[in-house]
Amino acid sequence: MKNPVKQSLVYVISDSRYVHVDDNALNAYVESLGDKALGLPDWKLPVFLEETTDRTMDYFFLGNSINFAFNDETGAKYKFSYKNKDWEGSFGMWAALKAAIEEGKINLDGEIIKVNGKPLSAIQASDLDSILQKDSKIPMFRERLEILREVGRGLESRYDGHISSLFSAGGELFGSNGIISRIINDFPSFNDSSRYKGHEVIFNKRAQLAVAMIYERFLSDNKRLLSKEDADEITVFADYELPKILHALGILTYDSNLENKIQNNVLIERDSEQEVELRANTIYAAELIKDGINSKRTLENRVNALNIDYLLWSEGRKMRDKKAHFTITTNY
Repeated sequence: MKNPVKQSLVYVISDSRYVHVDDNALNAYVESLGDKALGLPDWKLPVFLEETTDRTMDYFFLGNSINFAFNDETGAKYKFSYKNKDWEGSFGMWAALKAAIEEGKINLDGEIIKVNGKPLSAIQASDLDSILQKDSKIPMFRERLEILREVGRGLESRYDGHISSLFSAGGELFGSNGIISRIINDFPSFNDSSRYKGHEVIFNKRAQLAVAMIYERFLSDNKRLLSKEDADEITVFADYELPKILHALGILTYDSNLENKIQNNVLIERDSEQEVELRANTIYAAELIKDGINSKRTLENRVNALNIDYLLWSEGRKMRDKKAHFTITTNY
């Protein structure tokens, strides 16, 4: 079964008021890429676990359960110092989790994941504070605490305590019993959808990203976990960064009201028409970029949305002065 994220976008793309795709800019960007090789991240920076084992799956799943909201209302970014280097944003969170594993605060071994000797489902605020808030406060702390408890309950009751049992069973990503579908059903905080003019629009950013990071990490060590067909169905991850990058490239255009809100760091409400249009048009534009590239390539050299996501994310490393929209959400 196809990814429901793609199927749900039509309701937004056909009726967007605030965000549009500039076809000329998109086509020019595709042309500028030529036959450039587009790779995938291997997730082997110092903040990530060095091993590629079942423990790595738990690590990436835990991290993506709380992989959201790293800027506060002032724009200040969460940071964590690991091995004499400050890591910001999500990298700071990954560093904090890795440090906690190395220090024995998080134990990925045994029948279930434990935090300071307790089941993950019973993690306390003091436990999480000691893991995440060494160098700065992290936004939405209470939400992260509740999500980790939920993840613990789900793993302990359905997956023998570890997410690896889900992957070891194999099968497709989507459909009623697909890997991503089960993550969304069994861990409700991963369920990421909105209502737009009476229609459900599905994004599932963190669920897709959790699977993608595990897949890409294992693939980098020649341990393929998914079929190419399933990996090809994943979309880019609609967050703060990708709309910013696509707008800077001229591919996404905004109406003046939305533009002013973004430039002045004005809150854009979660599930508002503006926020849904930002995310939906981001995925749509990325799909068009992917299709444009593939139309010029042989079957062996075709790319998927994972390649496009990494391409755009890499572009964003050069655009740190550009402003992203500000939304308070656990979805990204």
